[in-house]
Amino acid sequence: MNEEAIKRKVSILIVEDDEHIALALQTVIKKEFDCHLIKHAYDGGQAWKYLEENRFDLIVSDWNMPGITGQDLLNKVRKSKTHCNTPFLMLTARADKNSVLTAIQTGANDYISKPYRKDQLLEKLHKLIALSTLRVNSIDDLAEETTSTLNNQSSKDIINYILMRFKDNKVQLPVLPHVYTAVSKAMDEEDVSFDKIINIIQAEPAISTSLITISNSSFYRGFSDCKTLEQAISRIGLEATRYYIFTLEGRLLFSTENDDFKTIMNKLWEHALATATCARIIGQQLNQKNVDILFSMGLLHDIGKLALINILIEISEKRRDIDKATIQSVFETLHTEIGAIILTQWNFPKEIINTVKYHHDLSDKNHITNELLIINLANILVRTIGMSLKDGTGIVLENIESAKLLNMDNTILEQIREKALDDIEDIKGGF
Repeated sequence: MNEEAIKRKVSILIVEDDEHIALALQTVIKKEFDCHLIKHAYDGGQAWKYLEENRFDLIVSDWNMPGITGQDLLNKVRKSKTHCNTPFLMLTARADKNSVLTAIQTGANDYISKPYRKDQLLEKLHKLIALSTLRVNSIDDLAEETTSTLNNQSSKDIINYILMRFKDNKVQLPVLPHVYTAVSKAMDEEDVSFDKIINIIQAEPAISTSLITISNSSFYRGFSDCKTLEQAISRIGLEATRYYIFTLEGRLLFSTENDDFKTIMNKLWEHALATATCARIIGQQLNQKNVDILFSMGLLHDIGKLALINILIEISEKRRDIDKATIQSVFETLHTEIGAIILTQWNFPKEIINTVKYHHDLSDKNHITNELLIINLANILVRTIGMSLKDGTGIVLENIESAKLLNMDNTILEQIREKALDDIEDIKGGF
């Protein structure tokens, strides 16, 4: 049995109208996992009744069922405050790519086509069960750390309440942008088609226009301006295009209708974009091979704050002591761990998850990489030019630990700051 599976008892919901397939699934699951609850529903309607009564670590659902289909159930689950983050494995005989893409865009964590191989099924089940295990274990560790380090009782109460909500799976995490998801899926196919990627992006005129603008920015500008999406992607490159699409769609994640938090959201977006831009400049200075990954890491490094903002807005409607100091305390205590949980659920590469999780912590040499040092440095430099929620006026460049470890002196750091200011303004035009 997989080690992750035996850390705690799990609960699994199987939704399948074929009794023989359902029985086979239950047999495999019971043999492999220590389940304190396993339920079988014959359709989405019965499954929803079970979901109203219980919380599950994993939902395994067929696509084609009478009444409420697997796709309908997935839509309801992702819109539910109680179950929105529950890992969801779509089991389907519909192996065509459009159906799979629809499921992934709607929020399925993974899929498997019938007939399936047992080893393939178990691999996916263990991976998704680990998502729930990771969240619970991470939250437990955070709760223990918070109890021992925080002195302010009000902040401690709010943070413990937030942790309880996360542990009970009652916080709606940001959803991975759908165009980025579709493009990533197309790029990961063995027979990746440039025309298919173009068609996906062209369905979103605003993204197409922005990519053309970015291709003509000072960072990419060639001898002549790009006028078409094909020209823009050819100049930027497919991998960089994928990251820019995430950035363009990600801008919507940094928005809220709550007037009290709009300024904070706008500042978080400015800080994320500035850190991404600065990280790429540092990467160029150090001759890093893939500076576009650094851009993505910079954009994502504070992603945990988005989930925290949503629950802080909810709390602020019930209590009046949510001031700037409390918000900052919540951010500093929780955002890196919560960010790692979000990116794990989004199935991002481990190196990006670790950079998000440890970008403030240079004490553990086992986690230090060049990428982490660059994001740490970019984050601090951006504070010194005023693009952060935290004041950076007292920062002394020569004392920045990550700069020392990267062998970057004050002259180089000043040059990076100046270029960052110019490039940030330039790249904003594309967003």
